[in-house]
Amino acid sequence: MAEAVVWWVLEIVSRAAETVGFELLPRRWGVERTFAWLNRYRRLRKAYEFLPSRSGGMILVAMIHLMVGGLRPYPPC
Repeated sequence: MAEAVVWWVLEIVSRAAETVGFELLPRRWGVERTFAWLNRYRRLRKAYEFLPSRSGGMILVAMIHLMVGGLRPYPPC
């Protein structure tokens, strides 16, 4: 029923109980990479925004900038 309302499912990925040390978890790297990309924008790194809607807007602008940068053609060799 929840999927019909929000169109996505939250899946929590946890480590195995018998694991000692580092273990690569599935899908976690994508989230961490996205946070690292967003951390390159100073306005998002510092807590400057008073309104949460403005912070959300800045995250949207940063992600648009990142996605458009991926569309850039490679320079000719």
